[in-house]
Amino acid sequence: MKVLYIVGGSGKKYGSEIIAMSILESLALAKGVEYTVVTSKGGCVNEFCKTLAIENYVVSLRPYVYYEGTFFLAGKGKRIIRNLQADYAAEHALKKLEKLVRLEEYDLIHTNLSRDLLGGMIKEKYKIPHIWHIQEMFEGHYGLKLLKRNQIGWMNQRTDAYIAISEHVADGWVSQGLDREKVNVILNGIDLSNINEKNWNQKRDAVKIVMAGELCEPKGQIYLLEALNIIRRNASLDMEIKVDLYGEGKAQYVDYLKNKIDEYQLQGMINFKGYFDNMQSILGNYDIAVNCSRGEGFGLFTAEAMACGLCVLAADTGANTELIKDQANGVIFQYENAAKELSAAICELAESPDTMMKLGTRASADVRERYDLANMCEQVFRLYRKVIR
Repeated sequence: MKVLYIVGGSGKKYGSEIIAMSILESLALAKGVEYTVVTSKGGCVNEFCKTLAIENYVVSLRPYVYYEGTFFLAGKGKRIIRNLQADYAAEHALKKLEKLVRLEEYDLIHTNLSRDLLGGMIKEKYKIPHIWHIQEMFEGHYGLKLLKRNQIGWMNQRTDAYIAISEHVADGWVSQGLDREKVNVILNGIDLSNINEKNWNQKRDAVKIVMAGELCEPKGQIYLLEALNIIRRNASLDMEIKVDLYGEGKAQYVDYLKNKIDEYQLQGMINFKGYFDNMQSILGNYDIAVNCSRGEGFGLFTAEAMACGLCVLAADTGANTELIKDQANGVIFQYENAAKELSAAICELAESPDTMMKLGTRASADVRERYDLANMCEQVFRLYRKVIR
């Protein structure tokens, strides 16, 4: 079986790239799938492919999404320009790819992100079966809009099957016109090989909180800062709170967060740790993981933190409520009242380490049972074979 895998992404080891590398490793080694990988930026996936001797190329692509902005006419103009740029990039990428490989020899195309349309173009021209992996919420997280007019209809005509990474993702896209008959929900799997599991018997001198992801408004770091400000002003805790923020972001937003830290007098409580590509290896050093996102299609960091045995506090948005059952294997708080509810939850858990341990231990068991990496890869492989037939 020869598969062209269009991974796309940022070139860094974020959620969609991690899932792609897991599928590549499992199906190339265990199932003998012959992959050719295409990325839009050189980075972690290309380096990973080299270690497995998988043929890989970088072809520049522009995403078929845009941010509309406040002004309608400006947004409309931006859409027209961005669409022309994306079309030009995709057409150029296809021509480049045709010089690098014989596309007609492939049995299947696997596109890893909804915003990349190159796979659909190849499907249309070469009549090769095409699977589209939908890993993003429909407009719910970053507030991005689809670039091409009737883009979902365009996708429906150029795909044989969709993979949605959660029920929430499936429902959101289907409600906007994605063909329900083609949708297969395959939950993301967690690689447990590098897990640093939490040891709750170790003595703690502080409640250690971790939050990871791109530093940007949709990820909601500001709500954690506001919650800590409420705690600093109103709570009397026996134990100190320490917070590490992992990730990078645009300088303007990072400066905004740092100014808020100064305003709230949180300098001794919060550390910016930057981008780190192996969170599983260090998560066990923390007690609580926080997810304040406006919406998550799945929430790989959340699942990894649960697998490591942390107590996760997550907003009632996106797929969070699929992973976490409130007070059973974590804590769900209302996004609309995030700072107040998050501060109360942190204080309650800080005063009750037994509750933290109970929720974290249950979370680890649940994730290991439901989000098995081998099962995810097996489901993907079965879909490959179904589509090819």
